[in-house]
Amino acid sequence: MGKKKFEDLMARYLTNEVTDAERLKIEAWLDSIKDNQADDYEMSDAEAQQLFDKIKSKQNNIREITSFKPESIRKQNKFLFVRIAAAVALFACAGYLVWYLVPNQQLVSVDRAEVTKIILNDGSLVWVNADSKLAYHETPTGRFAELTGEALFEVAKDSLRPFMVNYKDVQVRVVGTSFRLTTGDSVELIVLTGKVNFFTPQQAGINVTPKERAVFKNETFVKHALNTHMVNAVVANTEYDMNFSNATFTEVITRLSKKFDVTISLSNPEMKSCHLNLDITDHSLESSLHLISTVLNIDYKIEGKNITISGSGCNPNP
Repeated sequence: MGKKKFEDLMARYLTNEVTDAERLKIEAWLDSIKDNQADDYEMSDAEAQQLFDKIKSKQNNIREITSFKPESIRKQNKFLFVRIAAAVALFACAGYLVWYLVPNQQLVSVDRAEVTKIILNDGSLVWVNADSKLAYHETPTGRFAELTGEALFEVAKDSLRPFMVNYKDVQVRVVGTSFRLTTGDSVELIVLTGKVNFFTPQQAGINVTPKERAVFKNETFVKHALNTHMVNAVVANTEYDMNFSNATFTEVITRLSKKFDVTISLSNPEMKSCHLNLDITDHSLESSLHLISTVLNIDYKIEGKNITISGSGCNPNP
């Protein structure tokens, strides 16, 4: 029973659902074991119960917690959340990008000069800038990312699972939107679409809407308006912009293929010459194809990374 309680506690820690006092105690203990091969720890049920009780205690017992060491040290670790949380602590406290055994997890570390695009498990796209690190995982109730550096997010809509991005104590929370986040001595948020809640555990924060820039520094939030030039600079060197004006269908499917890393085939070559005026920026792949099908006479079939488009296109008859 002790192991189950502690596993549940660590799961809540990973999803930011513990109290400030519990977080302080958990991170103090994780920091105390991070240099002692934390992945070799396997606590007994009684030891797990002891540590759970110490963390849940209302007493100021951090020294007692940091001195707590499981007696059993084995090479085969079966105590999942100790290893997961130790990895999170190493990432947060020591600056290492280590994220083990988290269900539906992804991570990327960019040390090259160019922007690197990743497609998250939920369909969201992230363009991660140079010298930046991103870790991501999902639960049935939420989507969670840790960012150090700078990234542009195009978040897939999922009203049942909010999307959270954390940097130290600063957090942004969205459902489906697009924004750029830059972390460092100050944290900068620029919103392109949707509404983003920008806050810390100590402050309710502010809501940031399209073409607004918000900065958190010295425990204060400040918000400014952006002009079109500034917005264009945010999406430079990415495939974010999908606004087409009199574009050929060839150009549209080429950019869709590049943005979503898919292969698109046309059953009718005559479709290539069709022209489109359409803005599918900030739409998922399937939503983009659906919108195109409302303009052109086409059908589409998605099979993994391969998409087949059939129909007459801009001609009235097949």
